[in-house]
Amino acid sequence: MAKEDIFSKIRMIGNYNNELEVVLEKKGFSEDVKNLLLNMLYKIENAYSDYEIVKKNVETKKDYVKNIIQIIQEQCSQIEFVKPYTKESEELQGKSFIVDKTKGKIISYQNEKTVLEALFSLAQKENTSLEGEEIVAPSVSEFLKQGSIMNEVEVIRDFNGWSWDVLTKEMENLYIHTVYQELLILLGENFMRAWVNKEETFPEEEEQIEEKPVNTILSNKSFDNIYQEHEPIDYLQEMKERIREKYGEELADSMMKVLYQVWIAIFTKDHKEEKHRLKGKYDEIINILDTMKDREKYIENKTKEKKEIAKKIKQIDTIINDDVLLKEEYANRNKKLPNKEKIFSISHLVDRLEQERVYCMMEIKQINQSIEPKQFVQSQKNLEQEKEFWEEIGIEQENTHMDLLLEKWQKLFFQVLEKKLEKVETKKQMTDFIYLLRYIYYIPTPQNSIGTSNLAKGERIALQRKCIQKACEKKVLEQISEEEETNYLILQYIFTSKIMKMENIYLKMKYKEGVLSIESYDENVLERKIEERLKQNTEINVRLNKKIKLFI
Repeated sequence: MAKEDIFSKIRMIGNYNNELEVVLEKKGFSEDVKNLLLNMLYKIENAYSDYEIVKKNVETKKDYVKNIIQIIQEQCSQIEFVKPYTKESEELQGKSFIVDKTKGKIISYQNEKTVLEALFSLAQKENTSLEGEEIVAPSVSEFLKQGSIMNEVEVIRDFNGWSWDVLTKEMENLYIHTVYQELLILLGENFMRAWVNKEETFPEEEEQIEEKPVNTILSNKSFDNIYQEHEPIDYLQEMKERIREKYGEELADSMMKVLYQVWIAIFTKDHKEEKHRLKGKYDEIINILDTMKDREKYIENKTKEKKEIAKKIKQIDTIINDDVLLKEEYANRNKKLPNKEKIFSISHLVDRLEQERVYCMMEIKQINQSIEPKQFVQSQKNLEQEKEFWEEIGIEQENTHMDLLLEKWQKLFFQVLEKKLEKVETKKQMTDFIYLLRYIYYIPTPQNSIGTSNLAKGERIALQRKCIQKACEKKVLEQISEEEETNYLILQYIFTSKIMKMENIYLKMKYKEGVLSIESYDENVLERKIEERLKQNTEINVRLNKKIKLFI
């Protein structure tokens, strides 16, 4: 690194520290807390350049650090450290930290990563309500909460300024981490950050193979938002629309179905009450299907329902048209309601009764449609599909099918990446895609990293082959051999290299008695040595016993 670059970096560290110190002067934190926060900032500063190189699609260091300082300044009032295995640590209830958002208070073990997790948790908005998506609402809320925090602390968890080492033991849930990282790749940092933060202004579309800055503040003031300011954005629907637009309706529908199943399977594993609630929905479907087996009896039951609803409509009409009954209904309803839900006046009661009447009429209309021959058959088909949806999750069994569903999701994920590869045109895009596949190789899963697990292994290897072939055609990578199999055999190790800047990778090869010895270097520093047995008469395009630059 040039001398002026070193001094520039030192000055930048000083600027960030100075900014944090100004904030800390106004806080009543202990010296231990202040020192840890400053040390945390130093670790981030030291590791961020490697993090940017390896992951590519991340927000700028300036925005990342600024966000942390802003959380400390505006949302954090108190940080209290506790030591492990002490009486005070019992308050954590087995966790590494707890936060009280109303008081802006953090209780935590004295560790930089843990405190950083706590800060992001403190700032996190609750995604508890998803309009029209009550089946997955709790699952998605927990997914966003855990996934975003694991992602936010990656820079100091997996990077230390010298190496890149993915520490899976420090991740709360590997199923969530795997899927969250892959959604980041598919949808972009802007989209996921806006969703986590419940942004009211919609984020711009971003294409990850293009070089675009990522901002912490996602509001695009010039963007002609189709949503009204007061209306919440339906991120689930928008996610589906984006995938459909880019990759086709069939693939989008398959991805959303499996994604819903994965979310539910992960969440219900540790939340038995939610599993019980959703199993109730499955049981309802089974009961309805059972009654539909006897069509005449089904129609008879539906006719009884219509009669009961018709009675309710008649009762509503009677009350609305009789002032005495209206007053009695008003008094009776308000007796049963808590103060904050009481009906304001008789006129408000009339409005409510008229709404109830409209709802009853809609119910009758739906029942009439459901017993029509064509609609009856279609309803059976829809219910069978819903039954299949729940059974693929394993909602009716003791253990859900998380691993099978993750395998399905992984295959769809690689299908999407293959379509992204087809759109790659420039050398810059090709290089970024190689970086992307290298990062994906090391994404941890419950079965080790993606690259060393059996999750969609065939699809992953097929994608790597196509990537190498296209990279050689576009003169991004040196073509080692004209034989496609040999060329892949040698170049595949680019996806497993831990050399931060891949453009610095050099290979040196030696061939003896059918065995090719391959040494990879970070410029002049040996990274590793491997051996591969080649078939006879294999031709190598490059000179042996001499280092060659892998990226042209």
